[in-house]
Amino acid sequence: MTTPMPSTANTPQAKPPKPAVKTFACPQCGASVPIRTPGRSLVAVCESCRTTVDVTNPTYQILATYHEQLRLIPQIPLGQRGRLKGEVWEMIGFVQRRDKASYATWEEYLLFNPRQGYRWLTCYNGHWNYVVSTKEAPTLTTNWSGTRIQAKLYSHTYDRYHQGQAEVTYVLGEFYWRIRVGDTVEVADYVNPPELLSCETTAEEQQWSVAEYMDYKAIETGFVLTEPLPEPQGVAPNQPCSTAKHFWPILSLWGVFVCLLVLFEVGHLVFATQDKVYEAIHTYPTNAGEDHPGQLTTPSFTISRPQTNANVVFRTTVDNSWFYAAGELVNEKTGTIYPFDKTVEYYHGIEDNERWAEGGPTNHVLLSSLPGGKYHLNLELQGGDRNAGKKETQAFTLQVIQNVPTYANFLWGLLIISLMPVLVLWQRYQHSVSQWSESDFSPYGSSDDDDD
Repeated sequence: MTTPMPSTANTPQAKPPKPAVKTFACPQCGASVPIRTPGRSLVAVCESCRTTVDVTNPTYQILATYHEQLRLIPQIPLGQRGRLKGEVWEMIGFVQRRDKASYATWEEYLLFNPRQGYRWLTCYNGHWNYVVSTKEAPTLTTNWSGTRIQAKLYSHTYDRYHQGQAEVTYVLGEFYWRIRVGDTVEVADYVNPPELLSCETTAEEQQWSVAEYMDYKAIETGFVLTEPLPEPQGVAPNQPCSTAKHFWPILSLWGVFVCLLVLFEVGHLVFATQDKVYEAIHTYPTNAGEDHPGQLTTPSFTISRPQTNANVVFRTTVDNSWFYAAGELVNEKTGTIYPFDKTVEYYHGIEDNERWAEGGPTNHVLLSSLPGGKYHLNLELQGGDRNAGKKETQAFTLQVIQNVPTYANFLWGLLIISLMPVLVLWQRYQHSVSQWSESDFSPYGSSDDDDD
């Protein structure tokens, strides 16, 4: 929202003069009409009958009468004073407008301060903005992809959000331009939270302003309102995301933890010696069933490191067949058992003149957190029937390797520390989608207006 707002700033040292309220009788209904900024206001609207009066005319000429029965009560009463942005403001004018296409309505409150001049507060669905006019017009450009119109002002870039017509539907108080119910202007809004850059265009002029999103509690407290303001509904176009201020600190902290994780993982890989503590060739029956598996108990071997992992590796010669081992690693001192099972499968062939292969002749199982000491393996072995009706044994190589490099802890750690930044990113995304849900130029959906 923007409306012509000339600056009337005096020197910073000047003290604001005491308010001098002038009154006159409404020529329509006779009610007393106050003028809170005499010499500045051009029109005043009677609070009793909503007649618009030209206060620059000594006879108080009627500019427009209002016959509808609708009566709106401003959330900030006319004449109410409050402190915002370190200054005391008086509410002197109230306007309701609506978008002619969507019929969405919003409220505008004209504020006055003798040193700062005029400012506006706008309210839509409980969301408030503090509005200041700007003397400079932004530069309109398209983004890098050529799909969105943007406005650049004071090194800030704003994305086009809305374009249409706004119509005045209700007025109260006094104003520094001649305003009537039914007045229509062309409007365009551009957003860069927490700011909204607006343009209003009439046949006579074009006016730009910058609106800053404000917490409704600041309005309620600043004007010491007796009635609490309603809570905002939905997400406003320029409402900042509540988690946005935490994103970069969280991302920085995430980067530190990632660096530490990488350093730990590099150290782990460097010191992973991969010592072979057992290796032997054994055989297994290739057509043994579940009821009669091959049995194998290995000689003892030593895990020399105090606390480490061990990789049990099976290297076979399976060819269009399979090998299965169900086993347990036994600590000979404590009797602790570490059970496992592993299948080795390798199949290949030609189908439709194309070669295919699945699996491989080697597989392994990793056992973690093993204390040092003497161990042995107990295995039950089975194999595929390579020659139907004929018993046959097949050789395989069994290895036990201690202190092997692993990546699971690194990946789990990376996943855990990434949950928070990912959650914040998701919240920002959802906030942005809601923010653009009422726009014809949303980047999250197609619109014919995007081609304008």
